[in-house]
Amino acid sequence: MRSSAGSTRRWLGLGGLALWLLVVLPLALLVRAGWAPLLDYDRSVVDALEPAAARSSAYQVVLNVVTTPGTSWFRFLVLAPVVVWAFRTHR
Repeated sequence: MRSSAGSTRRWLGLGGLALWLLVVLPLALLVRAGWAPLLDYDRSVVDALEPAAARSSAYQVVLNVVTTPGTSWFRFLVLAPVVVWAFRTHR
């Protein structure tokens, strides 16, 4: 039973690597090279999907508040007291 799970995991890893090599890497290289057709297409998709409200300052404030927990300084601010508590209680 273990070899079956290991085999499945290996095939999933190889599939992910193949997907990355065939799709993600070429797109990243094209963006890095500044390939205009891809950048123009990307801009048109962003313009079509972005709501007009996204340009308002209130919307930007809401997005900043919502995404702040993902920033490194906020994670440190939350983690520091936990680390102090763990050391003080020998956990």
